Amino acid sequence: KATALNNLNKPLDALVYWDELLELQPNNIDGLDGKADSLRTLKRSDESLETYNQVLELEPNHVGALNGMAMIMMTQSKYVKALENYDKILEIEPDNTDALSGKTSMLLKLGKIDEASIIFEKLMEVDPSNTQTLNLKKSLDDQNIHRSLDIVIIISFVASITSIISIIWDYVRRNENKNLEKKLRLLEEKSQDIYEKIQQLSENK
Repeated sequence: KATALNNLNKPLDALVYWDELLELQPNNIDGLDGKADSLRTLKRSDESLETYNQVLELEPNHVGALNGMAMIMMTQSKYVKALENYDKILEIEPDNTDALSGKTSMLLKLGKIDEASIIFEKLMEVDPSNTQTLNLKKSLDDQNIHRSLDIVIIISFVASITSIISIIWDYVRRNENKNLEKKLRLLEEKSQDIYEKIQQLSENK
């Protein structure tokens, strides 16, 4: 009945039944995991994490507890810790869609777009039509668009600097300023190096 109440989004009512079960069977893993889920839904994060940890003490590879903890960490913006939990799940169940989806989201939050793309490809193989998968695809596409725009802006900026350097070169040559000429040559070389690296990044993205 507690599970049904959880599914009906009645976590407070479910909690009563979980507590009754755990009074009789304190180490009941399903009871502990269900209670932790109810507490998480009620946003009682500390209690929920404590209960998930009880589950993991009894069963270290409990996927439900690892996933529940990751979801709490995500809401607390602890993206690296959430990512660690998703990695643990994927060691146990490589095709776990919740973990693949969660890992993709965390990598995007951390700005690791290339890594997120690799995990997302795996998710597309496992569950291409899932709503969560489709939403992630949009987020990933948006991130790639923003990165492309950033690269274009940087390339334009460096190109502008190169043009300015060219103008200054004309002035330096006319006035035969050797000291300024050396500094300008170094600046020109660095600008060209930056420009080439950005071009490579744009081609390989």
